[in-house]
This record gives sequence, C-alpha cells and structure tokens, in this order.
Amino acid sequence: MIEKIFRECLKEVLNDIIDNNVTFELPTGSRRADIHVQRTSGDDFAAARRNGKWQDVDFLESYFSGY
Repeated sequence: MIEKIFRECLKEVLNDIIDNNVTFELPTGSRRADIHVQRTSGDDFAAARRNGKWQDVDFLESYFSGY
C-alpha cells in the first residue's frame, strides 16, 4: 500500500516539474538539492539534435523543444 502511495506522489511531483516548470526542493536536511528541467527550443534545440541529442523524440509532436 505504501509503495503505491509513494509511486503516485513521485509521479505527481515529476509531472508538476515537467508540465508547470516548477523547482522541487528535496528534503535533504543540511544540503540544498532540487529537481528542475530546462526547456531547449529554437536554434539550441536544432544544434543539440544535430549533435545526437533527443534522436528518439518526434520533433513535430514536441513542438521543436526538448527538456
């Protein structure tokens, strides 16, 4: 039961990070740690794709952007 709750919470956090561009601060205690994404689009996306990044991403479905 607790595993299912943990998985659902983790899924919600990751979806919120990706969909709403939020930064999630991890509860690590003394050190500061966070999870965030940075959107790459335009010329930067094209250059990264030419160099081999996101080869498995359909660029039409992703609106020419990657995370």
